[in-house]
Amino acid sequence: MCLELIGLPDIWDMDLCRYYPKRYPRSNIEYNQSFYSSCPYNCSPKKCPNFELCDTTAPDWYLGFWEGYCMSCYMSFGQKILEFRDTLEPCVICFDTKQRELKFPADCGHWFCISCSINIIFWDVTKYCLSPVPYGCPPCPNGCKNPLRGVQCGCGEFYNNKAEIFCDFDKGAGVIQKWERRYPDQYQKWLEDERISFTIPIGAYANRICPLCRKSLEDYPQNKTQ
Repeated sequence: MCLELIGLPDIWDMDLCRYYPKRYPRSNIEYNQSFYSSCPYNCSPKKCPNFELCDTTAPDWYLGFWEGYCMSCYMSFGQKILEFRDTLEPCVICFDTKQRELKFPADCGHWFCISCSINIIFWDVTKYCLSPVPYGCPPCPNGCKNPLRGVQCGCGEFYNNKAEIFCDFDKGAGVIQKWERRYPDQYQKWLEDERISFTIPIGAYANRICPLCRKSLEDYPQNKTQ
């Protein structure tokens, strides 16, 4: 447990902490483990009890804040260990056979594959992002084809927020930051529309409702944290 971090909160920075909870694809689990093994405070990363869904590992001090769970699971289900099972049947949503399913945590008895369950339960802000290009911003210099709405490339040359901007703006700034300085009205219009985009639902994505019986996670008392 990172007692040093708990005892020295003034020097802890979530953005700089190399042992802050991370999510990596399961194919990169070796990197995930080696990432934590270099912690100077000897953090011992542990899996959230619902790791198969959230894919989150974190040190004890972080899990302790959320009663032993990651923040996403605790806020979504409270202190609840989810049910998983092996299956040879296709998922009733995507029709793919993925061999593992989650029992939808609304006590309705329906089972869905892990990826479909993630899309129904967890909200991901990147899906609501808007491309700045239609507002007048030059495109990503790496040739990335970003959707009008959805996950953007995030290339450093496009979205660059490095500290050297404050020393040499022309050298450190990305395309979007240069565009902001030159065309502030266009930039502000993009920001305003993106904020609105965050409030507009995308189909059944993150609605937390069983697609078969329409039972909501919010209606199940065990999922409430208070």
